[in-house]
Amino acid sequence: MAHADTQGLQRAPQVCSHCKSIKKGCDKKLPSCSQCIKRRAVCRYGEPEDPRRSGDRLTKSESPLGRSERLASTWTSIPRSMRAKLCPTVRLSLLLMSSLSDVLPSNFDLKASSTSATSDSVFSSQIRHIIEADGKYIDDVVVRFFQGVHAWLPIISKKRFRDRFAHFQAVPTADFALLLLLMRLITQHPSPDPETDQDREVLYLASKTVFAQVQAFIPSSLYLVQAGVILATYEHAHGMIEAAYITIGTAARMACAIGLHNKHCSMEMQGTDTWLDEEEALATWWGLMICDRIIGCDAQMHGRPLATRPIRDDDYLPLEPEFLDGSRSDMMEPTFRYFVSAISLPGVGPFGREAQATYLLDRVRMVIEAGQTSEHTLYPLGCELQNLLGTVMEQVAGRWGIYCGATQLLIS
Repeated sequence: MAHADTQGLQRAPQVCSHCKSIKKGCDKKLPSCSQCIKRRAVCRYGEPEDPRRSGDRLTKSESPLGRSERLASTWTSIPRSMRAKLCPTVRLSLLLMSSLSDVLPSNFDLKASSTSATSDSVFSSQIRHIIEADGKYIDDVVVRFFQGVHAWLPIISKKRFRDRFAHFQAVPTADFALLLLLMRLITQHPSPDPETDQDREVLYLASKTVFAQVQAFIPSSLYLVQAGVILATYEHAHGMIEAAYITIGTAARMACAIGLHNKHCSMEMQGTDTWLDEEEALATWWGLMICDRIIGCDAQMHGRPLATRPIRDDDYLPLEPEFLDGSRSDMMEPTFRYFVSAISLPGVGPFGREAQATYLLDRVRMVIEAGQTSEHTLYPLGCELQNLLGTVMEQVAGRWGIYCGATQLLIS
């Protein structure tokens, strides 16, 4: 029974379970003690005593968290046919709980410092579990990404990625792990099997959730921007236009935070790590601007502002992926790099042509928004569009899948 103290306040006859577990002084106030109010914890009185201890550790049979097995996954233990009957929220919760089961050891030590697990290590472990939940392996995801998606979204230097991936194995970071997760998502194609396709939906929800979580803990970085571009591309491709619009806006803000919006071509010696990093940053910014405008062309986005700045006449063209991947060694001095406005320039690759098509689309958009729709203004733009389309079609020469991004933008 609670009793009244000298000030007339009701107090419990014993300390609460939370204060006892963290070994803090409890003032026994009712209904909640001051420590629990301060820490926003649930205050409970009259719970059973803590389990007996053996030295500094809890006995194996009794853990404060009921062992990590209590958090362990039921994701792989539940048949896919049964998971398919659960609502997406429950399936997502199961997957996320499963991904955390490897973070906590089974013999959790109350006296161990909680700082031993960093945000990088926790997110990396969680993401690795999500990627491999259905039997996929990170190495296979990377191969599949660079053999497919990379050809039409060349924002990552394959050469630098290999170096970073090797370093990631020893020193995992949350932002690079997130990039791997988004590579896993975008290489997961829709399936005619409803149960398999529902797992893809849960993978998307998990990716979206972790993307938001990582942003809360990790400063903006190139990896986070690249992950955002991939996520927005996936959402747009699957008809989630509103989600894509928000995601690309988030990626654009992060890009501006790290200065990508003012990137020029690199002045460093070609082939060096610094040169590759700077050129990859320029390619990422172009991938962001292109994705932003593709999303903006959707009818649902009419009247909405773009997430990125207008394309300038003196913005440098991005390098083609073979240069960033190290498969071509042609020496290119910065003085021989060209602006995006050089529409008549011959020999421009697919990524450069897509950038030029986006540049012309941007000009058309600005003219229309400014109300300058006279023949004197629109006719020269129409000629430039036709000339670039003709040049692209000559470069295609009947080959399937080449310059499809530029062709789509020019025709639309």
